Amino acid sequence: MSLSGLENFVKEQERLLCEPTVKDSEGAHISFCVCSADTAVADVALNILCLLMKDQWSWLCTENIQKTIRLLFGTFIERWLDVGVAHLTSAPCWVIYLQVMQEAVWPGGTLPAQPHPERSAAQQEETKEQCLECLMQLLPELITDMLGTEKYRLSLETVLESLQDAQINKHHIFFDNQLMSVIINSESDSLKASALLHL
Repeated sequence: MSLSGLENFVKEQERLLCEPTVKDSEGAHISFCVCSADTAVADVALNILCLLMKDQWSWLCTENIQKTIRLLFGTFIERWLDVGVAHLTSAPCWVIYLQVMQEAVWPGGTLPAQPHPERSAAQQEETKEQCLECLMQLLPELITDMLGTEKYRLSLETVLESLQDAQINKHHIFFDNQLMSVIINSESDSLKASALLHL
């Protein structure tokens, strides 16, 4: 699907979700919004899922089915995503991320005397396949089965290809470092405040 096709789909979904019209007793059209601030993340996730399933399971992308799914499972999906993101950004996970990054940059705690040798194309392809397998296990099998294994794999390959861009990677590193500094500063401020309270 092209970028313009994606934009058209998102606009169509927004129109269907946030501007359905109904006639009141006097025959006037009334607009109402099904979108909820309580399930904003779930709405985005369901829109993306609907985009991926549009060709294979198009009946799930109809307006009534989407409304039903959002009403029945919206808060569950929202909670599941909140818990998942909270876990991925928790302090123990950040410790693991930083340890892996430190080991990649300073193996054994010392700077390497010479740069690492260039990795061969076969090694890079093997690493890419390992990463793809890890990503494929990230979502529950139900979603993988609904999307179809090949379509899900193709979507993840597209994500991995987008991460090969040096400019995007620099932006990610900058953003992650900025986020870590904000988290560390807020934790140190809270520790200082609690220390002052105990004095």
